Amino acid sequence: MNPDDGKRSEKALLLSLQILHDGRIRIVFDDVSPVVEKAGGTLWKADSFFTHADVLKDKILDFDFSDDELRDFAEMTLARLRAYLSVSMKGEPEDLPDPT
Repeated sequence: MNPDDGKRSEKALLLSLQILHDGRIRIVFDDVSPVVEKAGGTLWKADSFFTHADVLKDKILDFDFSDDELRDFAEMTLARLRAYLSVSMKGEPEDLPDPT
């Protein structure tokens, strides 16, 4: 495994958990950007809310997801990262290769 060089992009996707009191967990997707980069790591600030997904707590604890659920989660994540790439390239998403 290669060592981490500490470099990061100007945008990132933060995933966090919010415990709901009905047996569900809310996975929150937020856009963040770096505030300070230092030897110990990067400090980030929240820029905007992207989306969320509510999941049964037991599904997370048991990692009991269907292939469709995992695919949906991966597509949400990768679509957002693709949007960041598009902006950083100063192009439009249609300028990027089709992921399929």
